[in-house]
Amino acid sequence: MAAPKKPAVWEEKMDYTSEMDLYTDVLKDIEHDKLLKDIKAGRIKDKYYPYESYEGGTKTIGFGHKIGKDPEIDKLYDFEGGLSEPQIQELFLRDLDSAYKRTWQHFFNNYGQKAWDKLSDKSKVALTDVSFQKGRPSKEIMDFYIKGDKEEVAKRIRGRGYKRRDDIIIEKYVKSDPYFSREEAYLRQWDKEDNIFA
Repeated sequence: MAAPKKPAVWEEKMDYTSEMDLYTDVLKDIEHDKLLKDIKAGRIKDKYYPYESYEGGTKTIGFGHKIGKDPEIDKLYDFEGGLSEPQIQELFLRDLDSAYKRTWQHFFNNYGQKAWDKLSDKSKVALTDVSFQKGRPSKEIMDFYIKGDKEEVAKRIRGRGYKRRDDIIIEKYVKSDPYFSREEAYLRQWDKEDNIFA
């Protein structure tokens, strides 16, 4: 399978895998894709406007963009004037790129690039989803990835309190993640041991 076309707004140094490309559709569905067609979610005719988020009234637009959380992104758009369909798609990809960068940076700072490179694409998507949804990565969940503890990863993701979202992420990105395979567990254990190849 050929690598997907990296979105124009995606930072050049960050990879964009087929798994991440597929996740964009999953995430749009999670982030109220169907609700965006409803005036309560901000759509009026052919424009999208801010609406109150379902998690607590934070002004939101498009696919879950929380206004005021990222001033560098916010300054690129006139939210009160409304956004077109292409603009909310672009905004969504900017938010996803930002979540992925935060996830990588946090993981890199705590465990290094070698550990990041060992993660599967599914692992990177699951960790990015936490950052996208919460606005920050979860060191606790990252620690359980490092330990190879699939059950605890699923438990912590499920503990976020968004049942539909959590179930989708666990089903698509944790249960079938090759990172948690027996072979990978052996390799992680081998890397922990004192050997000349680690």
